[in-house]
Amino acid sequence: MDGNSTAALADAPALAPQLRSLIEAVDLAPDGLSARVGERTVEVDSPRALWPALGTAMYEVFHSGHRHDPGARPGMRDPDLERELTAGVPHRFTTALAKVHAPAPDWVVELLDVRVRVPADRVVAVEDGGLAVVRADAIRPALSPGFFLCDGSAGTVLGAGPILRLYVHLAGPAFTPPAWAGALAALEEAQVPYRAKAFSNPAGYPRRDAMVFYLEEQGWPALESLVAAVSAFPGRVDDTSRFARRVGPGLAVAWDPADDRPGMRRLSFGEHRARILAQGLLAGGDPAGAVAGAFAAAGIDPAEPFRNRTSPRLRIGGVPL
Repeated sequence: MDGNSTAALADAPALAPQLRSLIEAVDLAPDGLSARVGERTVEVDSPRALWPALGTAMYEVFHSGHRHDPGARPGMRDPDLERELTAGVPHRFTTALAKVHAPAPDWVVELLDVRVRVPADRVVAVEDGGLAVVRADAIRPALSPGFFLCDGSAGTVLGAGPILRLYVHLAGPAFTPPAWAGALAALEEAQVPYRAKAFSNPAGYPRRDAMVFYLEEQGWPALESLVAAVSAFPGRVDDTSRFARRVGPGLAVAWDPADDRPGMRRLSFGEHRARILAQGLLAGGDPAGAVAGAFAAAGIDPAEPFRNRTSPRLRIGGVPL
C-alpha cells in the first residue's frame, strides 16, 4: 500500500484490525493484470479475471493456509488415512428426514436430492406429509472433495438456521485421526446433530481447516466440550484463519455466510470472505472504506468478519462470540 492508502486506513469506518492488516498485505498493479497477496503473485490475462483469481489466492493465503500447488488434484484421497478416520467414527448411521417416493416394501426415498432405495429396517418412522425418518450412512468419504465427512448419529446440520463452524489447524495427517476420534466422541456424548469433516489428502497439510465441525442451534451448547476435547490432542498449529475468530491455539470459529445474492449462495465461509475482500479492494478509492462497504453489503459485520450481521451472540469459556 502507498502512503496515501495507509493514511486513509486510519479514517475508515469500523473495520476489524485483521482486515486492515490484510488490506496492507495486498498490492494491486495499476493495469489490473496482477497482484501480490503476501508472498504470492497473481497474474491474469484481463482485469475482469482478477477478481476470482485474487479471491482464490486470498482464500489460500489468508484462510486455509495450505501450500499453493497448481498441479495438485483437490479430490485426491488416501486409503490409509481414510481407514484411520473411519475407525474413529463411533457410529455407523445418522438419522435423516427423507421424502418418500415409494413406500413399503420397496422404500425409495429422497436424500440430498438423490432418490435411493433403503432397506425396511432403515426406516425408523413414517411422518405426515409423505416423509419418513430413516437411518442413512453416517460416513460420506467423497461428498466434499479432499475431505472425509461424517454426520452425527443424532442427525446432521440442515441449513434451516445459523450454522457455527469450528476450524482446527493441524501440522500433519498423523495428528488428525486421534484428534478426530476425540472430537467425535465428545459430540456423540452430547447427542447433538452435527457434521464433521477432516482433510484426507496428506500432501495438503498443514492447513488451518484440517478439521471442521458444523453445529446448528441444538448443537451450540456442545461447542465448549468440543473445543476442550480437541485441545487435549497434540499437533495443533497456533495460526488460524484471518477471517475467523480465534478461540485457542489452532482453533477458530465462524458463522456460515448469510448472503443470498447470485454467485454467493454456495460459497464456504473462507471462499465468501476472500471473495468479498477482493471485491472491496478492486472497487477503487479508499481501500478500507470500500472493503467495509463490501462486507456490509454481503451481510457481514466489518468489525467482526467471522460474524454475519444476523448472527446470534454466544459465549465460550466466558468469551463472547
